[in-house]
Amino acid sequence: MLALAGVACAYAGMLVLMEATTGAVAPPLVPVVSSISLFVSIAGIALVIAFEVRAYRALTEACDAEPQMGDKMLLGAALWFLGGLPQAFVTLLRTVAITGTLDIKQTLIQIGVTLTLALLAWPRYRDCF
Repeated sequence: MLALAGVACAYAGMLVLMEATTGAVAPPLVPVVSSISLFVSIAGIALVIAFEVRAYRALTEACDAEPQMGDKMLLGAALWFLGGLPQAFVTLLRTVAITGTLDIKQTLIQIGVTLTLALLAWPRYRDCF
C-alpha cells in the first residue's frame, strides 16, 4: 500500500512537472514535448495500475479467509480511486488557484467517492495488513 501511495504521488508530481515543462518551451518545440509527455504519462498510468494490482493481490492473499466477491470488488474500486487521489488533490489546488471555487464540484465528488470506498473497504480488510 505504501508503494502504491508513493507511485501515485510520484505520478501526480510528474504530471505537474510535465505541464510546467510544456508551458516553458519555445513554441516550435511544443508538439515534440507534448508527444513525449503523452508517452511518459501513459507509462506512468500503467505503473500506477500495476501497483494497484499488486496491492490488490497482496491484500486478498494476506487475508485468513477468502474474501467474498463483493468485498473483492469493493477493494478493487477503492484501490482504483486511491491511485488517483494525489492527482485529484493536485487538480483541486490548481482549480482553486486558477478559477477560485467555481469548478471544484467534480473534483470534490471524486475525493468524496475515494474516501467513502476506502472507509467501506477498511473494516473488511483491516486484519489483512
